[in-house]
Amino acid sequence: MITDLSLFLGWSQHSAIALDSKGLVLVVREGGGKFWRYEFRLNDKKFKYGIGNYPEITLDNARKIHAVARQLVEFAKHPSTGCD
Repeated sequence: MITDLSLFLGWSQHSAIALDSKGLVLVVREGGGKFWRYEFRLNDKKFKYGIGNYPEITLDNARKIHAVARQLVEFAKHPSTGCD
């Protein structure tokens, strides 16, 4: 199971780590910085939605934001536009 401690200690190389099959990704920059991203399809197009930097946004909070964003996509709304 992925924990905040394993995220903090590991993955120092530039990469993107998919945390689940539903699009939540942790991107590790070359300098070691990490940020959360949600990758999804809407109307047959691929999109990326930035959630925020780790550790400011914890794993638990990233999962909560991701869940809300997924619900918006299910209703054909892009997460960045919210409930417009």
